[in-house]
Amino acid sequence: MKKKKLAVIIGRFQPCHNGHIELIKYAYTQAENVLILIGSANAAPDIENPFSWTTRANLLSDSLPENINIDFQPIADFLYSNQDWLEQVQTVVAKAQREIGLIEGYPILDGDTAIVGHKKDSTSFYLDDFPQWEFVEFNKVSVYSAAHIREFLFKGHVEYAKGHIPSPVYQFLSDFKSNPEGRRLVGEYSFHIDYQKQFAGSKYPPKFITVDATCFCKGHVLLVKRRSHPGKGLWALPGGFLEDMEEIENGIYRELREETGFNIRNGISHVKYFSAPKRSLRGRTITFVGLIDVDATSKNNNLSLPKVKGSDDAEKAKWFPLSEFRKMERKLFEDHYHIVNTMVDILQSK
Repeated sequence: MKKKKLAVIIGRFQPCHNGHIELIKYAYTQAENVLILIGSANAAPDIENPFSWTTRANLLSDSLPENINIDFQPIADFLYSNQDWLEQVQTVVAKAQREIGLIEGYPILDGDTAIVGHKKDSTSFYLDDFPQWEFVEFNKVSVYSAAHIREFLFKGHVEYAKGHIPSPVYQFLSDFKSNPEGRRLVGEYSFHIDYQKQFAGSKYPPKFITVDATCFCKGHVLLVKRRSHPGKGLWALPGGFLEDMEEIENGIYRELREETGFNIRNGISHVKYFSAPKRSLRGRTITFVGLIDVDATSKNNNLSLPKVKGSDDAEKAKWFPLSEFRKMERKLFEDHYHIVNTMVDILQSK
């Protein structure tokens, strides 16, 4: 069979293991060039996405033969818009096709492109979302998944993964657990294990209701730095669990006041819920987010940024210019980056 010009692989590689390496080698038997799209590229470090996309690309590169024509590109998550995610992938692949075409001297078309992967479970649904490219199945299954290897890492038993991961990855993981970020994530893992023990005997997994405040003032958004796990050290919206017998808007005002000292009333102009099933590692969590346009609630057009101070669960509270916020995705807790962007769109549409 004639080789394709381009094979596309999509994955998170958190971390890469021997199965991933075999997949990439197989893709190279199917195409002259391999493009690896590294997912969740801008996600803040947590126990499911502990490593930056550049770290993952470097580990893959160090673990692969040098003779493979391979390129690595990041792709970000779009938790609330699958169409935006698909468009992003299409754009990155189209760019790779153009670049290969310039070298070859003729256009590289979708018919010259294949997407290579393994449909292991429901999480592989995306492999069916690109009908313009031929799908090539890779059937070899690894003994341990990346999830198993992360579990070994956070439990302090990286040696269990030896023999199932490339040697550069084993060395990296052995060193990782002793650096500050590694220690933070070990603490995060322990928190989640203890948290889930509360519900071990429940017939049905619990579902949680939280509230968050998106406050905007003079082109700034108000964030807090989390004091404790989960998300210790990350920036987040002021918020927390809705109390029993508490109205949603009252809960939003209360959490805002408790975590930032900012006391405002009758400022919520819109409430939107966010309910992606995997938006929180604590379990199924639905949050109701209030939009507060501080400028619109003030009679003083020259109002400066209100004074805020972190308290309760917040180590710090700070107003961030939206231009700076746009660069902070890897510093934002859970899906709060996406929530703020959505609420900005609502604010600007008013």
